Amino acid sequence: KMVNLQIAGLLKNLNATIAHYISGVAIDAIIIGCLAFIGYSVIGLKYALVFAIFSGLANLIPYVGPSIGLIPMIVANVFTDPHRMLIAVVYMLIIQQVDGNILYPRIVGGVMKVHPITILVLLLLSSNIYGVIGMIVAVPTYSILKEISKFLSRLYENHKIMKEREIELAK
Repeated sequence: KMVNLQIAGLLKNLNATIAHYISGVAIDAIIIGCLAFIGYSVIGLKYALVFAIFSGLANLIPYVGPSIGLIPMIVANVFTDPHRMLIAVVYMLIIQQVDGNILYPRIVGGVMKVHPITILVLLLLSSNIYGVIGMIVAVPTYSILKEISKFLSRLYENHKIMKEREIELAK
């Protein structure tokens, strides 16, 4: 019965870990959408809000989403206002670099209680070994494995304490 409670606790922690990851990614996407809207508005693009919302939503797709988020803005402006479109693309590329190297690791790392440098290392290693798929699953997999290892460590410690008590009682 005790083991069932411990497993239930583990599952609760795993659920919280995934929920924190999703909320962190959503917060990051909202920030990117807001920054896109501000930039597009300052540049003077028509339909800045629509393009910014699309950029924010596309940012929910790890690593390829930011590029996908640019496509509607580029298509809509490439022939009518190529100069502003080019400025907007450069602006968003800068925002994407800041997001990928500073914002995302801090936001997702903060909500998941993982150091931002750990996130950057995970993303770097997983992208080199497994490509885009590795980058998508690296952070949640790391966090799940961290929770499981903490669970196993607690289980071992409890088992050790119980054995020590049994030895004490046997004396």
